[in-house]
Amino acid sequence: MKVFIIHYTKLQERMTHIRKQLAPYGFDVEFVTDHDGDKLTKDDLVFFEPDILTNSEMSIIRKHVACYESVCRDDHEYALILEDDVILSADFETKLNNYVSQLPPRWDLCFIGNGCDLHVPDSIISKHPPGTNIFRRSNYNKEWGGEGASRCADSYLVSRKCAYKILEYLDKPDYRISVEQDHLLNEISRYKLLTSYWAEPTIVEQGSMNGTFPSSLDSDRYRVRQRLMSDSYKKSVVDDMNRQRNEKKLAATRETQAAASRRRQAAQAKRTGSETAGGLSDRPLAGIRPVAGRPANRMGLRGTGGGGGGKGRFSKFNF
Repeated sequence: MKVFIIHYTKLQERMTHIRKQLAPYGFDVEFVTDHDGDKLTKDDLVFFEPDILTNSEMSIIRKHVACYESVCRDDHEYALILEDDVILSADFETKLNNYVSQLPPRWDLCFIGNGCDLHVPDSIISKHPPGTNIFRRSNYNKEWGGEGASRCADSYLVSRKCAYKILEYLDKPDYRISVEQDHLLNEISRYKLLTSYWAEPTIVEQGSMNGTFPSSLDSDRYRVRQRLMSDSYKKSVVDDMNRQRNEKKLAATRETQAAASRRRQAAQAKRTGSETAGGLSDRPLAGIRPVAGRPANRMGLRGTGGGGGGKGRFSKFNF
């Protein structure tokens, strides 16, 4: 199984700690060390709304996005993403494989940690057969589970299909990220209708929450979080989602109208051809002019990869 570790290069004790935990297992481990907060480039910052998130928060998000890029580029069926302060349960690999085996054929995200001390309540667990460890989580604020699909972003599985959906969402030319990673996953889950699951019992604990490690986030995180979770911010997210839905509906309507127009023109051309064959007319059909050198692209996909996610599909990413 591919495992990505979100790591800040200056925190060497965390790397030593997580390496020791993973050593007994047969995972394909990759440390994501690019995009540190003090080394963010202009290409990194283009993803974010200015003056909203701190450098540490932008760095974490950019590293998670780098994991999604790798999943798509290297064609992994799915991958596990861990932040470098996590504490794994005993016999972690066996438990994780058991959880993966319980996931349905179509899934996007699966959160396996106890971030923010969020758990599946007994009232939900009791409704499932004994031995069930994977539970469907709503994308919205329900009677349990907090604000959305995510349960923090310290430990979760992501499918290749989901990674593509996330990159598609982030690739919009006018879109800028203005929320932390867990809230970003909530936002994308609602808009892209992701299918998310929570594992119970959890098999990962976050060391920066239980006191094992100090937090690596900037000191003004609380101020930023309060600002982002204001009613005005939530309204702006909803308004943006509605605007994009309306744009899609309008584009679909226009395409339907264009298709109908093409059918009418084809029928008229056929009738005109019949008339010409019978000697009635040799005039070209008015208003129809071929456009030289314009290849058909009926699916509306960019790049050379068609629907397969090949090189050039995402304008903001390196593939």
